[in-house]
Amino acid sequence: MTEAPFRLTGGANPLLLVPCAVNGSGPFEFILDSGASTSLVSRELADRLAIEATGSREGTGAGGKLTLATGTLRTLSIGTETEPDVDVGITEELERIGSFVGAKIHGDVGYNFLKHFRVTVDYPSSVLRLERPGEGGPAGGEPVEFRLAPIKPLLLVPVSINGRGPYQFALDTGSSMTSISPDLVKELGMSSSSAGGSGLGAGGALEVSFARVKTFALGGHAVSDLDVAVPAFFPMLSQAAGARLDGGLGYNFLRRFRVTLDYPGRAVHLERV
Repeated sequence: MTEAPFRLTGGANPLLLVPCAVNGSGPFEFILDSGASTSLVSRELADRLAIEATGSREGTGAGGKLTLATGTLRTLSIGTETEPDVDVGITEELERIGSFVGAKIHGDVGYNFLKHFRVTVDYPSSVLRLERPGEGGPAGGEPVEFRLAPIKPLLLVPVSINGRGPYQFALDTGSSMTSISPDLVKELGMSSSSAGGSGLGAGGALEVSFARVKTFALGGHAVSDLDVAVPAFFPMLSQAAGARLDGGLGYNFLRRFRVTLDYPGRAVHLERV
């Protein structure tokens, strides 16, 4: 078991950054990203540590399609927890995202690292805890089962909105704002703002509108008057994931809780702190 402090950056678009060591060097700041199937490193860090690109693959981010060089880290570590031979994508998208949020981002910790742990993100205390199966006591809060999308391993959880549902959302610690699909906005009879906004995700820029939901709930935990983004990318992400996505559960909901993602146990625990 290990604990590590994290920090938030980005002002109105906060990202959760955690210190990581790569091949024994560091620390470097990586996004903690349950919405990423594969961990990433920046092109700058790959050059700095002589991480060799051994291939390439196509990927899908919130901003669209992108091509990633691929390589393997000898080790990736958070605190005292280390995983060997971690496959990564090597991309300049991290430099672009870092420029947008005003931070130096060296990488992104995704599912292929996190899946080995029970991951507790204590948002009020800004502490991350990693536990191996069998370590530690029971997680706080009642469990909500999640399932993994069949192609892109997103954590899919049932949520209710304005007393209706359940709807299928991806729990995404790498997203600064909760978002819902335009189709769900129509189904719920909501209206979104005509003044669009802009953002940046892996793959490019995002054009979004915004709405507000009266109640948004996961398990027995509800938040009132939650602002949500309404982007157009959910059909593309649903196809990439192999599952219908009605939305994404992001920081502006999760920040109120101590959130435990029990990957081995396939459950999410929320404890209001």
